[in-house]
Amino acid sequence: MTEIPYTVRRSARARRVRVNVHAHTGVEVVLPTRAPERAAAAAVSELRPWIERRLSDAQEVLARIAERGGTVPYLGTPLELVPEPGRTRVHRRGERLLVPDGDARPALERFYRRAARAEIAPRLDRATVLAGSSYQDLSIRRGSGRLSSAIGRATAKSAPG
Repeated sequence: MTEIPYTVRRSARARRVRVNVHAHTGVEVVLPTRAPERAAAAAVSELRPWIERRLSDAQEVLARIAERGGTVPYLGTPLELVPEPGRTRVHRRGERLLVPDGDARPALERFYRRAARAEIAPRLDRATVLAGSSYQDLSIRRGSGRLSSAIGRATAKSAPG
């Protein structure tokens, strides 16, 4: 039986051993500051079947995303990424997104935030009127996981090379 490679991260906030499985970075074990190093190996050993299933699922997802290569989802529609030298902002032209050449992730994130604000603000305004309340500000924050990961995978796939 082969060993599962993993990285260890210490956290002052962690109260117990935690195992995270990421599609791109692999297995990460988060240990409380005072936990012995062998606790990481014990956790990986104990959770081996679960880790293997998660890694297998991640590989399947990455394969499906690779098939889409060079696209990102936008309101249920795949948009083709078109890198352009000298571009700093993302611009939508029909079913295509014109993106900066190279690492387009920061520009794509800004594009998605602007698009989210344009979709959510009118809905929030209507809902607060109906509820007879108000709000101070609408904040679109970085999500952990699917969307930001999908953006990273799609831009990496669309890069020339």
